[in-house]
Amino acid sequence: MNSDEIRQAFIDFFVERGHTHLESLGLVPSDPSITTLFTIAGMQQMIPYFLGREVPPNRRLVTVQRALRTNDIENVGDDTHLTFLEMLGNFSVGDYFKREAVQYTWEFLTGTLGIPGERWWATIYPGDEITRQAWLDVGMDPDHIGETEDNWWSQGTVGPAGTDSEANYDRGEEYGDGPDCRPENECERFVETWNNVFMEFFVDENGERGPLPWPNIDTGMGFERLVTIVQGKQSPYETDLFQPIIGVASEISGRGYGVDRGLDRSFRIIADHSRAISFLIADGVMPSSEGRGYVLRRLLRRAVLHGRLLGIEKPFLAGPVDAAIRILSGYYTLLTARRDHIMRVVDGEERRFLHTLSRGLSLFEQYAISAAENGGVIGGSDAFTLSDTYGFPLELTVELAADRGLRVDEQGFAGALEKQRKRSQSGRKFTHEVGTPIHTYAHLAEELQPTLFTGYEELITQTDVAGIIAEGEPVGRAMEGDEVEIILTATPFYAESGGQVGDTGSIQGDNGVARVVDTQRPAASLIVHKAVMETGSLAIGDAVVARVDTERRLHILPHHSGTHLLHKALREVLGPEATQAGSLVAPDRLRFDFRWPHPMTRDQIREVQDRVNAAIWANLPVRKETMSRDEAKQEGAMALFGEKYGETVRVVSMGEWSKELCGGTHVDRTGDIGLLLITSESGIGSGIRRIEALAGAAAYAYVTDLRERLDNIAARLEANPESLEGRAEHLVTESKERERRIDELTRRLAAREADRLVSDGIAIDSMTVVADHIPAESMDYLKSTTDAVKSKLDRGIVVLGSVVNGKGTYTMAVTRNLATEGYSASTLLKEAARGKGGAGGNPEFASGGGDAAGVEDVLTSAVELIRQRAQG
Repeated sequence: MNSDEIRQAFIDFFVERGHTHLESLGLVPSDPSITTLFTIAGMQQMIPYFLGREVPPNRRLVTVQRALRTNDIENVGDDTHLTFLEMLGNFSVGDYFKREAVQYTWEFLTGTLGIPGERWWATIYPGDEITRQAWLDVGMDPDHIGETEDNWWSQGTVGPAGTDSEANYDRGEEYGDGPDCRPENECERFVETWNNVFMEFFVDENGERGPLPWPNIDTGMGFERLVTIVQGKQSPYETDLFQPIIGVASEISGRGYGVDRGLDRSFRIIADHSRAISFLIADGVMPSSEGRGYVLRRLLRRAVLHGRLLGIEKPFLAGPVDAAIRILSGYYTLLTARRDHIMRVVDGEERRFLHTLSRGLSLFEQYAISAAENGGVIGGSDAFTLSDTYGFPLELTVELAADRGLRVDEQGFAGALEKQRKRSQSGRKFTHEVGTPIHTYAHLAEELQPTLFTGYEELITQTDVAGIIAEGEPVGRAMEGDEVEIILTATPFYAESGGQVGDTGSIQGDNGVARVVDTQRPAASLIVHKAVMETGSLAIGDAVVARVDTERRLHILPHHSGTHLLHKALREVLGPEATQAGSLVAPDRLRFDFRWPHPMTRDQIREVQDRVNAAIWANLPVRKETMSRDEAKQEGAMALFGEKYGETVRVVSMGEWSKELCGGTHVDRTGDIGLLLITSESGIGSGIRRIEALAGAAAYAYVTDLRERLDNIAARLEANPESLEGRAEHLVTESKERERRIDELTRRLAAREADRLVSDGIAIDSMTVVADHIPAESMDYLKSTTDAVKSKLDRGIVVLGSVVNGKGTYTMAVTRNLATEGYSASTLLKEAARGKGGAGGNPEFASGGGDAAGVEDVLTSAVELIRQRAQG
């Protein structure tokens, strides 16, 4: 099977068993409740269903989720680690549980994919005898089941959790390391393939476990790992998911894959990163110096650098990326739709980096000359400078040094890296996120006059360019296409602070225009405008007009003022200990983190929201005053978490109700906020809660959208919005009754069919054998009929076949007395289906599927195998 067939087989398997196929989330989470930088697992979109906060479209769901994980990026290139991957998952929201989940796992792996059952080993949580029995019931060797406390899954902090059971593929004894080599001992002989998580608990901020509204199933199976097993390869890079990409890189470089282990790693990194790059750009991420854009830029630059290790000096990455798009676009059609955009971004970013790379190579030559004259070792700090400033990974510096007979002080490099990590952890984020070394800002802060902020009074300011930074270094001029940081003598742009995001807008001079994408304050006296030169050029000393994006700023104001009101209301409703622990104020939303040990009740959330809106509709005046810090304290102004204040502070008061120290921008009266709606309340850590809310135009848009959805749903249900709740309750009751009647009719039909089938049974030796091709609309009906026939036989075997949704399907059941005599349904059906499909199960029951045209042959073969077994 090729990779596309394997992926589709997984989807079809579960759709045939009543699951609804949900589309993959994008790599960039759109749900504000998902706090990871990227989508990392299929279960992320299931959490609201597991917690009972939302109603799923079906209680049985199946997904193929694209995901991005960069925590092990340095290990990419070995046999297991990837950045971009696909996660196969089937989910039950309060429907089936452990036994059925294990059965589905076994049927798909051994039946649909035809992987021998003896290749599979399972691990379970100690004492989970239900799951152990479930594995035994499907036919797993008892010795292949082990226990380990590692079979416990949680998010690490607050959220759903539960025990789990893993299906592990046995690569063979040659990969083992002795008699203790078992999956629970993490032996390399075994590959963890499919994890069934029995999600039935919720872990709160104190680590206490409580039950979820219902038990759930959350499964995860790495698609690339499964393809590796099915195609019989050593690693994912040898499968059809990666080989065409590697082939393109091999052709461009003129180097062969599989010849040199070091070069193979570079080929693998290029292939892996090409897949990740394609999806990141398709999902709307653009290369930049922070956040998701920084991850994209890092992946792209690493791929280019490893192209250099293969001897490629010209732009080449578009080739492997195009190959990745061709491979994956059969399922992910958005890649085809956005191919031209992806290729443009890749080509432009690669060409810009090659210019930087050339500058880095020039610096390397200086270090190499110095090292040759002083012991033949390039210092660790020099290697770190190449890595931190020019994006050279250590392995590239080592490779270039070796070509000149030099070594690199890798221990010194590790020490410099550790120092940088400690600086980052202590809050000096600009050393990493913006990409400019902190000493560059410190040097400019000493040279330049402090930036004058005019943004409280105006949004357009006539000013001058005081400094420009490009690629981490001060420069005199910025040209079209450059990504730079611009420092002005005065600016109306608010720099990110106190949770409020930085302003965006434009800086326009006589010779060029820069688009400002963010504003930061890396040093107390400097405001830095992160910008892209759209046209022409800007130089130090140019007179310019700085324009803030007015509409965006006006949308930020109600969210920031709303945050102050929210803080006050929380302290009134919950108590004074409910203090701020962090915030985000953006044009489209606000996020407020506060210290509180328990989830808020619905009544508490409603009361907080009511108090905030009462203050809004009171249209209180909003005063902004500058005073000494001591005066502010005497007036009762509240200082906020994480903020540092000088001797002179700014106090923002809203009537006599709220008074806080704040340097942010605000509305003039609370009535300008219009409306504030709390959209979610959740826990994000021990003793920390998070509220997300919308204010102003964003709140209006949210309500309008909800109303439109409500009207649409009401129209589809032929009801008025006001009577929708009653209509929904009626439909749920009606649906449950219909399902009950369908189940009853199915049982009756199966029983009636069973009487006819038993009467047509044949005698073989001392048993009755029933074999027939019957019409069936589902696998469930076929199994029900098989069970009904078996129940009417004292000593016999029943084997039935049908065509369900265009595919051949068959079942076999053996009475217990015959099973104890050695008649195994699993063995017999698997042998009968050989060459026409696959099957799996246990001695008393088995099922399988294959080509629709082969059903009759399977039935005939089954009867003949039974006859041969009886005769001898």
